[in-house]
Amino acid sequence: MPNTPAKRGHTVKQFDLSQVPAEVRELIPDEVLESMPEPQLLQIIERSQTFSGPLPPPDVLARYGEIKSDLPERITKMAEEHNQADVLSKNRFSRAMSFATVAGPVFSFILGIGSIAAAIWLALIGQTGTSIAAIIGGFAPIIIASISNLKSK
Repeated sequence: MPNTPAKRGHTVKQFDLSQVPAEVRELIPDEVLESMPEPQLLQIIERSQTFSGPLPPPDVLARYGEIKSDLPERITKMAEEHNQADVLSKNRFSRAMSFATVAGPVFSFILGIGSIAAAIWLALIGQTGTSIAAIIGGFAPIIIASISNLKSK
C-alpha cells in the first residue's frame, strides 16, 4: 500500500501526490514518491522562504490577495507606515546628536566663564583660597573631558 501502512486498525489517508512540487516530481519518479512514508513526503513538500525588506516579493504579495482581497494593500500600507516611522526616528536621533554636539561645548564655555567670574568675585572679597578652588573646580571637568576625548579618538 502506498505511503504509511495502517497500524492497529487505524486507517491511513492516501497522500495526494499533486502537492509535491513539480521540480521534485521531475527528479523523483511517482513510484518512489508513492512508496515513501508520509512524514518523509511532508519534508519534501515543506518549503521555507525568507526575504528581507518591508515587502515580500510581488508574486508572494499577490498570493496574499488570494486569502483575502485587501491583504496586499494592507501589507503595503503597513510597510509604508513602518518606513515613515523609521524616517521620523532617524530624524529625531540626528537632531538629538546635533544638539549634543553643539550643547557640550556651549555648556563647557558657560561653566568656564562662570568659574572665572566666581574666582574674580571671590578674589575681590579676599577669599583667594576659595578663588583658586573655584577655578580648579570649574576647569577640572572640562580638562578631564578633553583628555578623555583625545584618548578615545
